Amino acid sequence: FNPLSYRIPKSSRAKLTPEPYSGYLIAFNPTRPTSRGRVEIASARVQDAPLIMPNYLSTQKDVDDVVQGNRLVRHLATAPALRRITVEEVSPGPSCASDADCLQYFREQSGSIYHLCGSCAMGPDARTSVVDDCLRVHGLRGLRVVDASIFPAVTTGNTNAATMIVAEKGAAMILEDA
Repeated sequence: FNPLSYRIPKSSRAKLTPEPYSGYLIAFNPTRPTSRGRVEIASARVQDAPLIMPNYLSTQKDVDDVVQGNRLVRHLATAPALRRITVEEVSPGPSCASDADCLQYFREQSGSIYHLCGSCAMGPDARTSVVDDCLRVHGLRGLRVVDASIFPAVTTGNTNAATMIVAEKGAAMILEDA
């Protein structure tokens, strides 16, 4: 629940701007998605951005979670206390009447909430992971990855605390090896 209404910008350079009216936002954020995307090198040129394929809502579990989450949010919005202060539902709005309509809306509008992780997953096998348990890149000497990309699985909550723990532990390992 957010005490203001805003839209997540489509451009990575855009700022998060509140809507031009009084409002609130109720959202759901599945914390254990099963859909998996991938990041690939676009070319040998360092200037070329990587190819990022998020692959959102590609498993039935994730689709079911979105449908159930939408139903729950809409149910919460009918609570008497919220009905008294609500003029109308803006997004997805009354045109999304069925689960299929809402799922299509979410496929078109949803995205990351900037808690990306796992693109350099930690693990013992270089065929299925990028770094070992000491955050060293498999097969390369002197290179470590110390950020949320090493998480072998999506965290259940906000990535901030887990990332700070990785940074603290990674810094200690770097100093130990220096």
